[in-house]
This record gives sequence, structure tokens and C-alpha cells, in this order.
Amino acid sequence: MYKKQVSLILVLIVCLLLLTGHRFTPEQAASLQIETEHVQFMNHFKIDDTFLYVFKNEKTKSYVTVTSEKTNLLYRSRTVSKISAHKKDLQMISTYTHYDQPFTFFVVQSFDNNIGYIQAGKKGEQQIKSTQNRDMIPFFFSGSANIASLQPVALNHEKEVIYRYDAASKWYKP
Repeated sequence: MYKKQVSLILVLIVCLLLLTGHRFTPEQAASLQIETEHVQFMNHFKIDDTFLYVFKNEKTKSYVTVTSEKTNLLYRSRTVSKISAHKKDLQMISTYTHYDQPFTFFVVQSFDNNIGYIQAGKKGEQQIKSTQNRDMIPFFFSGSANIASLQPVALNHEKEVIYRYDAASKWYKP
């Protein structure tokens, strides 16, 4: 009798956790936040205890970033962000600022062969990354910051600025 009661209580606890959005893996938690139809998985990143999943939604023509975090033994997704997709030379695919474990994350992809590098960061923390493979280029910075304050720029192969990212969340030619 005692074993049945304990088993019933455990089943109820698991059901309650699943109903509140908790899952056994970070992927399962993230998948609860997106439409599975018309969505293509692009990439995933892990920063400390936070998992970030980037998807492209063909139906809404947007990039979707979903986060999952560990809560005790299970995972839960709490944040979803969307950025409109466009067919320009440079695309900001994902941005995310975490305030509990302060970090800032964003992903850029270049479609312009004249762009050789992407650079971002405050003075003394600048990162420069090659666009050679035309893959998504992730940037991680400690501390919470507005993306524009990290001064992202696209550089040509001679490392001259050809695009800047502004506070209105747009790339422009200076």
C-alpha cells in the first residue's frame, strides 16, 4: 500500500512539472515555445547554464531564439525572441541579454562577399571574427549590454568599416 501511494505521488509530481513547462532535456523545453511546422533548426549555443536555440521560421520569415535553463533536475524555457529575416547583405539573426547571469549574446550572418570580418565589443573587449565560411557568427560578452552599445561593425578584407549597426537595430553603410 505504501509503495502505491509513493508511486502515485511521484507520478503526480512529474505530471505537474510537465504541465508547468518543465522537460527532461533543454531541447524538449525549447521545442514547447515554437511552432514545429515551417521551422528549421539553425544552431544552438550553451553559455553557463543557459541553452540558446536558433530557428528560422519560413512562414513568418523570421529568426527565432529560444532559451532553456536548468531548474533543479529539469529544464524550462522562459524566453523567446524574434527578428525579421530579410535578404540583405548582413543579417542580425539573434540577440539575447541575460540579466540573472549577466551576459550578452548575438549572432550575425553575412551574405556579402565583400565582408571579410565582423567586429564587436567595448574598448578593450573587442572581438573580430572572420566571415570566410558564411556561417552564423556568434558573439558572447560578459555583462548585460544593449547590442548597439557593443558597436558591431562589418569590415571588408582590408579591415575597413563598410557597415555599422545602430540603436534602431539596423545595419547601414557609413
